[in-house]
Amino acid sequence: MAEPLLSVVIPTRNRLGFLREAVESVRRQTYANWELIVVDDASEDKTWDWLCSLEDSRIRTLRVKRRSERTSARNRGLAEARGDFVLFLDDDDRLRPLALERLAAALVRHQSAVATIGARVCFDERGHRRRVPHPRLQRVRHVWADVVAGWCGGQGQCLIRRHFLLAAGSWSENLFVAEDHELWLRLARLGPAILVPWDVLECRVHRGQHRPANTTTIEETFRRGHIQALPERERQRGERLFRAWKALSEATRAWDRGDPWHAFRSALVAVGAAPELSFSPVMPIATLLARCFIGVLIGRRAIFAVRRMKIRCREVARSNPGRDRPVMRIANYRLPAK
Repeated sequence: MAEPLLSVVIPTRNRLGFLREAVESVRRQTYANWELIVVDDASEDKTWDWLCSLEDSRIRTLRVKRRSERTSARNRGLAEARGDFVLFLDDDDRLRPLALERLAAALVRHQSAVATIGARVCFDERGHRRRVPHPRLQRVRHVWADVVAGWCGGQGQCLIRRHFLLAAGSWSENLFVAEDHELWLRLARLGPAILVPWDVLECRVHRGQHRPANTTTIEETFRRGHIQALPERERQRGERLFRAWKALSEATRAWDRGDPWHAFRSALVAVGAAPELSFSPVMPIATLLARCFIGVLIGRRAIFAVRRMKIRCREVARSNPGRDRPVMRIANYRLPAK
């Protein structure tokens, strides 16, 4: 059986140094039948000159003369894609050499699956690396409830069937933050996803990354809109999961500021709203509850002492990527009118 054609889409702007590594990571794939589409979003450095110098028939390049946004660039690449499966790779990340081979093999075996989702490893320029929690055993799962409650697979981790992307309506060009969550709210309703245990993505942590200060408000807006558009028979479940998302978000914020009682109560609210999440392989609610309960027992001062110790241990083990990166916030982002 011939290997299906895979399309990798990389949107880029003014990141030539990182882009070279991203492109090379695609070229190193053990899976042979791929095409790469790089969409240059009006870069002002030497990106376009370098792209024009590439001599590889598998790589196609497009240039957007007026700056758009990464969602628009991804849709432009998707429109040009010829592959049965599509992977969107950020220009500052890298694929592991076996990524396409392993993701494609699982998707070929499960014909009804929307996508395959692998694990990612975060790294920084200091040589620190850490694997982001991900199931250690392969699972085929309907992940819509997990996505509503706050989880999703990121760019570079997901190999998606192109016809499902088109059926879901592609990327929302009204968003440039949490746009992967919004896309997965629609994608996850179309079929199951395959969670594979292999590390497929190296996700770079660096100073050029930022988030709008009102990201949570933006997420709440599109999640609420998604639930309100559900058929009436499904809306009640969606509202329960939405309440769980809000409670889990509050639990995380409370834990971060050292308030274990509030965090524990909020996590219990989430479990009460959507008990099915307690058994999710991708939503670590049980871990959060246990951590908060221990935090209640030992107290706030001990919590911060343990955190400092963990940071020191991770520094020694070189598993603390992004430790020196400042928290970058940009001005609030307003959702464009539809």
